[in-house]
Amino acid sequence: MGTPLPVRILALILIITSFSSCLREKETVFSPRDVYTSTVKIDSFYTYIQHIHTGNSGYLYTGESDSFVSYAILQFNYPDTLSIDSVFLTLRGDSIADTLYLYSVLSAWTEGHILYDSLAYLLGQIFYKGYFNDDSITIKFDTLPAHFDSNGVIIYSNALHRFSSSEGSMPPILTIFSGDTSYTYRPYRDAFLCDHPLVGDTLKDTLLQGNGIGFVNVLFIPSHSLPLHSNFSRLEVGLYSPTTCTLRVYYQDILSDEEHTGDTTAFLSLIPVIDDMEADSVDTLEYIPVEVKMRHPFAVPGIFTLPADSLKLYMMYIMEEE
Repeated sequence: MGTPLPVRILALILIITSFSSCLREKETVFSPRDVYTSTVKIDSFYTYIQHIHTGNSGYLYTGESDSFVSYAILQFNYPDTLSIDSVFLTLRGDSIADTLYLYSVLSAWTEGHILYDSLAYLLGQIFYKGYFNDDSITIKFDTLPAHFDSNGVIIYSNALHRFSSSEGSMPPILTIFSGDTSYTYRPYRDAFLCDHPLVGDTLKDTLLQGNGIGFVNVLFIPSHSLPLHSNFSRLEVGLYSPTTCTLRVYYQDILSDEEHTGDTTAFLSLIPVIDDMEADSVDTLEYIPVEVKMRHPFAVPGIFTLPADSLKLYMMYIMEEE
């Protein structure tokens, strides 16, 4: 015999009531919070100019332009016991209409430890000089300088030119003919050594970017202007650049790395920086220094000044309750 209908209905009512009670117990009430926005003036900054190691560059620069001076250096790793009948060096890059000078290299070197000052002990005698008017150059060596196999060659010109490096799409090629056989080699090491009169200087109230020279731009944000005990949903430095550039932001060991393309305004997130500073008791800090490293995509090395009004700090945050 089945259960009477009134009992079934009563059981169903009890189940529904119990389930509804559980839902009410798990309800969460969200109170509305005010979201604040603010723009803070970055009241001081400077640029420190330094050399950078150029062994991983996609191009090799050689020559002079606007007080920028650069020497390209190549080393090819081939057996020193190889019998050599003739040697050809092929360079491919921008169109050139100038004289190239090739120097012997006096000592061994590595990519990560040479700068422009290294020329004092690297630069040897000229062993080749020739005029070229093309974008692909092939040089035949009648004689090779001493230690060419272990030290390589330094290339210089009067005007500034660039060639594809071993990291580029059309690397230099060394072709060695030995009897009826030819051997080809890409650079084992390559770099360019550059100099600029501003290297080592600290420039006040300006920001710089460029190629061939390393720039470290340091911003100082007044800590008393920041609501540090808040929850930030957006905290960024807005940087206006006249063209596309790659921007990196550092605070101590914290890195925010973003590449901006096609837009003249780049925003750099500083939320990790502020979170770290909250843990470090920023009450004693007068300013917050933040390093901004920029890489400019222009083909020709040089220095490009950013306008002083190109910086602003934009905040969106929720204040913590007392």
